Amino acid sequence: MIRAGALRHVRHLYRVNRNGRDESGQKIKAPELITKFRCEILTAVQAEKRLANGMFQPQQVVFHCRYIPGIEYSPDLLVEHNGIMLNVTKVDNPSGLNKELFITAEQKIND
Repeated sequence: MIRAGALRHVRHLYRVNRNGRDESGQKIKAPELITKFRCEILTAVQAEKRLANGMFQPQQVVFHCRYIPGIEYSPDLLVEHNGIMLNVTKVDNPSGLNKELFITAEQKIND
């Protein structure tokens, strides 16, 4: 269940464009903004209670937000959180109801 008052954090969702080019024409991996969204950031205890999958790890961040049409897991998804880009590792749409999403992300290891 989504509590509107809990959605007080604004985060940005990006997709990596692997065909981007810099000023000299070199190919670069450039993040492109998909959308910004309001979310609740879950603590480890809250995430375990709500996701109940037992796979939550402390270095992961779980964002609970309203459903965003067209967002499904892809290895090219990134979330900006407190100035750090996090790799999206899971996008969960509970029961397929299209009412809420749990976006799980962890810190990038390599580019």
